[in-house]
Amino acid sequence: MIPNPKAEWTEAETKKVQTNFKAINTLHYALTPTKFNKVSSCTTAKQVWDKLRIIHEGTSQVKESKIAFLTHNYEMFKMEPGEDITSMLDRFTNITNKLSQLGKPIPEHEIIKRLLRSLRKIWKPKLTAIREAKDLNVITLDDICGFLLTHELELKEEEEKDKREAKEKKKNIALKVSILEEELDNLSCDVDEELAMVARKFKKLMG
Repeated sequence: MIPNPKAEWTEAETKKVQTNFKAINTLHYALTPTKFNKVSSCTTAKQVWDKLRIIHEGTSQVKESKIAFLTHNYEMFKMEPGEDITSMLDRFTNITNKLSQLGKPIPEHEIIKRLLRSLRKIWKPKLTAIREAKDLNVITLDDICGFLLTHELELKEEEEKDKREAKEKKKNIALKVSILEEELDNLSCDVDEELAMVARKFKKLMG
């Protein structure tokens, strides 16, 4: 800050103090009560900003630990069983965004390749088609996400179709079984009647 007494400030110094005051107020206004308490003793906007950055990112050692943790999660990232594309993309993007915020951005073409490698085996035909039709060093992440979401919709439609066909097949089998049971019942009745007729004839013959 300015060491001179206020009465001796130059116009430039006065303007500097006013600018600093406005900046501090702006930062304070955006803070939660908890964070405000941590920076309320700061006398310059730079001090407030530096302290907030440390609060948010941690010290250099903590920052490096976060980067190492996120990098590990990025490299080991896999689509979870039963997970849909939207949920997977949210998890994946959360990791890459945090790395970028910590000063470790990943090139988009590398993100795309890592993302495609994380998909389950059921996606293998689609991945092969994408790799054959697209240059992964040129295509955008938004395009890849669009392809995956569209294909997921197609897979769901096929799954619903298979379920409907299986249900219809089961219904047809049940109907055929019912008809067969009815025919067997009728056949049993016919046999019983024939046996009864033979018995009556035999009885007359013996009488």
